[in-house]
Amino acid sequence: MSVPKRGRRVLMWVGIVLATIGLLVAGVLAWLAASPAVPTDYTRTVATGGPIEARYLAQGPHKVSNRTVDAMQYFSPYRLWFPEDIMAMTGPLPVVLVANGTGIKAAKYPAWFEHLASWGFIVIGTDDEYAWSGFSQGLGQRLLVRLHEGNVPSGWTDNPLSGKVDLGRVGVAGHSQGGAGVFNTLAQANPGVTFKAAFAASPANLELAKNLDWLYDPSKDSVPTLLVSSTGKADENLVTSLTQLRDIYGRIPATTDKAMLRRNDGDHGDMLYLADGYMTAWFVWHLQGDEGAKAAFAGTDPEIFHNSHYQDQETNLRR
Repeated sequence: MSVPKRGRRVLMWVGIVLATIGLLVAGVLAWLAASPAVPTDYTRTVATGGPIEARYLAQGPHKVSNRTVDAMQYFSPYRLWFPEDIMAMTGPLPVVLVANGTGIKAAKYPAWFEHLASWGFIVIGTDDEYAWSGFSQGLGQRLLVRLHEGNVPSGWTDNPLSGKVDLGRVGVAGHSQGGAGVFNTLAQANPGVTFKAAFAASPANLELAKNLDWLYDPSKDSVPTLLVSSTGKADENLVTSLTQLRDIYGRIPATTDKAMLRRNDGDHGDMLYLADGYMTAWFVWHLQGDEGAKAAFAGTDPEIFHNSHYQDQETNLRR
């Protein structure tokens, strides 16, 4: 059936308006991401509301080294952080893959990576600016396999990660656009890689992601997942409102362990690091088996429920 000329004009203008909204939103996200990504001293200046959050926001027990793998067969540089004493540590170490927010390359927030690595993780990021798809995290998984098997990348004189990458204890973290990347990474695990935990900070809400072609599906998530966002204007009015965070949380299957909470003294861009104490605790619990970290989220009196810097807490974790 043909569409009348006037109807075609209306449809054309609707398309233009939707496209313009998408471009404006993408521009706002890019503008938000252009501000300084992470203060270098954030582990000493971010306010905490409980001893567990404070413990895991502080630097861990390890000094940190880092290496870069140039693009070559990869489409952008990969950056790895790991404990300086990795060769002296017993057994392979758990891994956290990182999906970037819009405009925030891994090179822009090294302090964040260093902090997580100081707690005994191998942390891998990239300069990918389109991390929503999970593609760069997929290549990151392949790179980790090669490093574990002893491959020495071009430009390296040795490989301190040989035999030290625990592919059975892998986590994934992402902020904003990278929140979509978290769910898409989980849906595309490479053979031999087992995800055990996930963390998404202020993930792009499902409608926004659809409009920007960043489609993702939380209903496919089967690993313990921590969701955080903020009460700030950019989150509440654009990226991840309370209703939208609850929507994402609700779509994660009830059979998957999950928790959500909102920080009440920051905004969208700040969530890259404001929740770092609880993100680190989440990974230390699920990837290292630390019962002290678990007490932040589960047990008889989880810390997150009486931390004055957070609100709107929900969880299906057994108490």
